[in-house]
Amino acid sequence: MQSNLTRRNFLAGSAAAAALAGLAGCSTGGSASTDDAANKLPSADQYPIDPDGSDVQAKWTSEETRDGWTRVTNPDGGAELGVMDAAKIIQVDGLAFKDLNGNGKLDLYEDWRQSIDDRA
Repeated sequence: MQSNLTRRNFLAGSAAAAALAGLAGCSTGGSASTDDAANKLPSADQYPIDPDGSDVQAKWTSEETRDGWTRVTNPDGGAELGVMDAAKIIQVDGLAFKDLNGNGKLDLYEDWRQSIDDRA
């Protein structure tokens, strides 16, 4: 049986899959915990936030994919991130975030726990 897979069809399918994967990194996960202290988010005036020290245990996991990028999974329904450069990952409160502007701190717009309106 011969397939009608052309280079154009393959590239179009790959682009669609990449777009869907990119959207996963933009999700607003939030914590599924019912503990009020755990759900207390920083206010806008507390940003930028310094990353955790080496004494804080990571709650997230990561894996390198066959394509060479790193998939980061946060716990309890948190955002799943994808990065090409693992150095762009910063940890705050044991959770992983993308350091999009490279300043080494968590900025309000980088915090996937915040609402979309607050991040914008």
